[in-house]
Amino acid sequence: YILFYMLTRADQRALIAEHPLELIKVWHGGMSFHGGLIGVMLAVAFFARANKLDLLRVGDLVAPAVPIGLFFGRLANFINGELWG
Repeated sequence: YILFYMLTRADQRALIAEHPLELIKVWHGGMSFHGGLIGVMLAVAFFARANKLDLLRVGDLVAPAVPIGLFFGRLANFINGELWG
């Protein structure tokens, strides 16, 4: 959220420069698909490396959970009023 939405706007960059703690206030928004995707990919890569497993095999095991995660993401969008219909 920070990289894609906050740092691309001049007014948001000024806010962060004046109040850097705004970056960790997750209750002000920030539910972003990009961050979730990157976080899951890093966690899967770390898990595979720490347990000396093939990354592609671990990815095959994680893949069936993707639709469930997308469902809950869209549900959260609806609850937040970001998605209609």
